[in-house]
Amino acid sequence: MAHKQQWDRIAARIVPVMGKNVFAGGLLPFTPQATDATRKQRDALLILPETEAEVLRHHMLGPDDLAAVNQCRTPETRLSYALQLCCLRFPGRYLSRGELLPGIMLDHIADQVQADADVIALFARRDATRYEQLTTIKERHGFRDLSQPLRVELAAWAQNEAVGLTDGRVLLDRLIEWMRAGRIIIPGISVVERLAATAMLSADLAAIAEIGGLLSPPQCDQDGRAFIRQGMRGLPAEAGQLQMNHAGPRAAWGHSFPLTAACRRPHV
Repeated sequence: MAHKQQWDRIAARIVPVMGKNVFAGGLLPFTPQATDATRKQRDALLILPETEAEVLRHHMLGPDDLAAVNQCRTPETRLSYALQLCCLRFPGRYLSRGELLPGIMLDHIADQVQADADVIALFARRDATRYEQLTTIKERHGFRDLSQPLRVELAAWAQNEAVGLTDGRVLLDRLIEWMRAGRIIIPGISVVERLAATAMLSADLAAIAEIGGLLSPPQCDQDGRAFIRQGMRGLPAEAGQLQMNHAGPRAAWGHSFPLTAACRRPHV
């Protein structure tokens, strides 16, 4: 049996034909190379800093931070507080239990709180204190979990931001930066991916509806699809191209644009 082709994006052009703007497009193949690149980019989005430049940029503690850290009584609790605070700021997520910390990051933060980096092993076994610290850090420094009201707010922002974008990965990066700036703790990259993919889809459908308003009903019915396919074969090189990409294979489309339905909608 022939291998079933996968698809990851849709390419479309608006082509002037006989005085009318005609929407012409098709599916672009999803390649293994694109999958690998996406996975690498995905893994890098919430990775801990691994270079001196990154830790100096993201993990410098100010006077207020150090004052909060110094309220902890032991070297291990001071270091743990500082590590969790820095991780919430960048990359913007919780530290996982047993997570391997980059040596340059650990040493940099330990030096600032005047603790030996090795003492973190003592704290790693104290879950109750770790969660108490997280509660204190969130209250004192203004960090918030992604609650349902915040999720609704973030989704609305993303939908507005997606207008005009042609690559869902750009929106994904912007969402992460927006959450970091707002001190919203990122629960996992898959959550942000879904928000980005949903926003891109909403923007795409709005664009389809707008394009559909430019076409007459005969161009959008069943027989009109041949007209669109014919337009694809003669696309002029100078025609503007619109590529609608989505955030990775989770958002892959296996069907064509609902152009007929778009043409039947009232044009807003």
